[in-house]
Amino acid sequence: METTNVGSRTEERSVIGARSEGRRQAEGLSKAQINVVRTMIYITVCFVACWMPIYVYILFARFKVDLD
Repeated sequence: METTNVGSRTEERSVIGARSEGRRQAEGLSKAQINVVRTMIYITVCFVACWMPIYVYILFARFKVDLD
């Protein structure tokens, strides 16, 4: 642990404190990165929504499930 006297107060800085500062920097995504992640989620959801019905139909047809 490192102790630094600054004016009338004493600041203590430990390894854990340094790690949490680094984590805060890593958690802060830029707006462009957030937009890329959001777009990829939208694309994935749309892909699943478009292709899932045919695969469900094929699955039911193979197991001869009557949908009536």
